[in-house]
Amino acid sequence: LSRFRDSGITDDSVIREFVQVFLSVSPDHIGQLKKQAVDGENAQWCEIAHMLKGAAASLGAEQLALLCEKAEKSREATVSDRQSQVAAIEAAFAQVREEFIRLGLHS
Repeated sequence: LSRFRDSGITDDSVIREFVQVFLSVSPDHIGQLKKQAVDGENAQWCEIAHMLKGAAASLGAEQLALLCEKAEKSREATVSDRQSQVAAIEAAFAQVREEFIRLGLHS
């Protein structure tokens, strides 16, 4: 969250709103990744992972962003590889959500 403050956004209600949007749309992105976990080349998979990566990075969720970056670079992969990546992304997202709750940024 220091990224927000470093960029001049110091109003906690604005930061809370960014967090709320992230937490509300990310499960949909993760669900889309699950649907796109197929064999072979998949540009949609990469696009979804890219969107999630950017959102996670903007909120300082570095581990989640790194996992999404790895998924984004997996233009060609097996179903098994993609399912493993989605499981890791889902677990990292759960940790991020719990941290935001702990910080009082999500109820």
